Amino acid sequence: MVTTTGGVNTGTSTRAAGLRVGGTKTIIGGLTENGIPGTIINKAAIVGVTAPATGGTPVTTITATAQYTGTVSWSPAVSDTFTANTTYTATITLTPKTGFTLTGVAVDFFTVAGTTATNPANSGVITAVFSATGGDGGGGGGCNVGVFGYGMASLALLAGMFLRKRKP
Repeated sequence: MVTTTGGVNTGTSTRAAGLRVGGTKTIIGGLTENGIPGTIINKAAIVGVTAPATGGTPVTTITATAQYTGTVSWSPAVSDTFTANTTYTATITLTPKTGFTLTGVAVDFFTVAGTTATNPANSGVITAVFSATGGDGGGGGGCNVGVFGYGMASLALLAGMFLRKRKP
C-alpha cells in the first residue's frame, strides 16, 4: 500500500504523523524529512488586508486559503486605529497548510490589493507599504483618497483645467 499526504508519496506502508513506520518518510511543514517538496503555494493574492484609512481598525489576520493562513503586523505600531497623515507598512507572515510549501515561491510573487507587495524567494514574509492616510478631516477637508484614486489636490488641478475659459 502507498500512503500519500498532500500529494507527496510517503512510502510503502502506513505511518503516524511525526513517526517513521516501516521506512516511510514523515512530512513536516510541506517537506519530507529528505527535503522532497510538497505542493508549491500558487495562490498569489493575499486577501483580507485593507489599505489603512484614518480612524480605521487594522486587521491582524488575512483571509485563510486552502494553501495558507497568515498574520499581519503594522509599522508604525497601531494601538487602536490608524492615525492621520501616516504611511503604514504591513508585514504579512504566511504559514503553509499541510502538504504545501513556500520552497519554490518566486521573488515578489504575492500581491496585496492597493499596494505593491514584496517578498524574498522561498518566503512567506510579505511587505506591503501603503500610501499615507489622509488628514483627520478637521478644518482642511482632509481626505484619504478622492475620486478614482486621485487626491484632493489632483482633483482641484483637473477641475481647474476644465473650468478655464476658452479663447475665441
